[in-house]
Amino acid sequence: MDVERATLVAAALAAPGLGHAGAAMVLPLCLGFYLGRGRHFEDLEQVSRSAQRVAHTVGDAYSEAGVWTNLGVVLRRTRRFDEAIDAYIHACDLYHQVGEARGEAQAWNNLGLVLVDLRRFDEAIRAHFRACEVFEQAGDAHGEAGAWNNLGAVLRQLDRFDEAIDALSRAREVFHHVGDAHSEARAWTNLGAVLVDVSRFDEAIQAHTRAREVFHQVGDVHSEAVAWNNLGVALADLGRFDEAIDAHTRACDLYHRTGDTHGEAGAWRNLGAALTPGGGRRAEAVEAMRRSVDLYESTGDEHRMLRVQEWLARIRQEPDADGST
Repeated sequence: MDVERATLVAAALAAPGLGHAGAAMVLPLCLGFYLGRGRHFEDLEQVSRSAQRVAHTVGDAYSEAGVWTNLGVVLRRTRRFDEAIDAYIHACDLYHQVGEARGEAQAWNNLGLVLVDLRRFDEAIRAHFRACEVFEQAGDAHGEAGAWNNLGAVLRQLDRFDEAIDALSRAREVFHHVGDAHSEARAWTNLGAVLVDVSRFDEAIQAHTRAREVFHQVGDVHSEAVAWNNLGVALADLGRFDEAIDAHTRACDLYHRTGDTHGEAGAWRNLGAALTPGGGRRAEAVEAMRRSVDLYESTGDEHRMLRVQEWLARIRQEPDADGST
């Protein structure tokens, strides 16, 4: 796929003009998972928009729904959240029209993720619950597990930790049962974050380490970055700062390699926090926080940028190891 990517994308874009309507729709749909996992977002958006126009023209609602779902992935990952919501609503409506329950459930599931990005948590919970219901009605245990995984992550945001642990444990068990190691690792990642919140740090470290190993084995560099970042947080909470610094440094590098500026900003913030205790590395901590502020500003995330600026101001006021400020 890596070798033939450019050719496949070119073929998908050429198909409408050559009169191959079927290929113009099906080829982009088949490429969607690969291009999304590889973060080839420009390619995915181009082929998806081309396919959407063709599907709409020929009246193929099923294919158009799938294309809108893929477009939603691109729009969310590139932080165009309002457009992503519109894309997923289009997908939900079209899948419902054609009676495709699994597709509709996945669109609801993805819509919930965007609502979380916008901190609209109550709406996100409703979307993920809806996804769980539709997946269950369709008899899709794997899809339902994915919805439970996302629901658990939202419940954590609302400090509903026991419910989050139940949802994530349920998702992890199903993924393990069906042999989906990658999705199981995603559930371990989310579960580890909640375990940190409830001060079960040793269990959290085990969860994040397990996730990191799986992501590395399957070559998912971006998810490996997430796992390293989360692992660093758990290590810092146990006072294992040298290990935490190493974990966050690895996360910064991997996020940068995958082009995830927003994720990289968070890793620099966490690195700055791990460098702070004791005051001996305050200059490095300040530089890490400054990089985090700049990156958050470049992504338009004012909420997190302001929080890191407040943190940065506190660090600058703290005394160095020799008592100076």
